[in-house]
Amino acid sequence: QYETSKNNLNIAVSSLNQSKKALENAKIQAESNSIYNHPDVQQAIAAYKTAYVNLMRTKIYAPESGNIAKKSAFLGQKVSASQELVTIIDLNNIWVDANLKETQMKNVKPGDEAELISDINGKKYIGYVQGLSAGTGSSLSLLPAQNATGNWIKIVQRVPVRIVIDKDSLQKNGMLPIGSSMEAIVDVRKETKNILPYLKKSSNLYSIDENVMNKEIDNIIKANIGKN
Repeated sequence: QYETSKNNLNIAVSSLNQSKKALENAKIQAESNSIYNHPDVQQAIAAYKTAYVNLMRTKIYAPESGNIAKKSAFLGQKVSASQELVTIIDLNNIWVDANLKETQMKNVKPGDEAELISDINGKKYIGYVQGLSAGTGSSLSLLPAQNATGNWIKIVQRVPVRIVIDKDSLQKNGMLPIGSSMEAIVDVRKETKNILPYLKKSSNLYSIDENVMNKEIDNIIKANIGKN
């Protein structure tokens, strides 16, 4: 019986020593690893990032300044991704599509000055030809006219000409709503002006600043270290 008890004691002491070594190894491993690598912390960080991005995307920003011409969203309405909510028009960059007769197109070229008379206020605006269409209005229609018949009647075609309204003229005479009618007179005798094509504006308002997000995560983790 003595020998049995002695063996049991030795086994218990050996087990205790192994447990102490395992505890020391666990402490060393815990001290060497960052708290950020803990699975629970990693899961919490991923959940926070998802919530942060969703919160930032609850705000809608316009890519440029302008006026709302069309609104299809209302208070309390559920919306989904890629759904069109509003249409914004920049009234400082507007143009007129003048449909000139093909017999009037002999000397018309980009940069020519044009006089535009508004049907709304009767004021005269100054503009410049930005470009000419590659085809007439009828040739670009959904069902182009077919002239391969014996009784063909010649009809004078019209060519769309884009005329950009000068910004100074807009500020002087007032803004114009889109879709309004104007009378266009192109002066091909005046010196042409170099007209740059309209550049579509873009923005990065919806980009997430990861530095700010990571800083918030650091603050939350540091504030909760040591808490049970």
